[in-house]
Amino acid sequence: LLANAIKQWKIKRALELYKEEAFSIGQASHFAEVSPWQFFDLLKEHRIPVNYDTEEFERDLKTIQWKQ
Repeated sequence: LLANAIKQWKIKRALELYKEEAFSIGQASHFAEVSPWQFFDLLKEHRIPVNYDTEEFERDLKTIQWKQ
């Protein structure tokens, strides 16, 4: 029960931080312990618009250590 409450809190907090533009998609999904695809679904479910530009994409690539 406690583990589920913590998970839900992390998701809620990640959504808030993303909405405030403090987290990128990658950072928020990592914090919430869900995949980026699941996080997109959460954004849709909570009607939070996706703010994703080239700078954020490049930052996310660095976060996951993608080599070009």
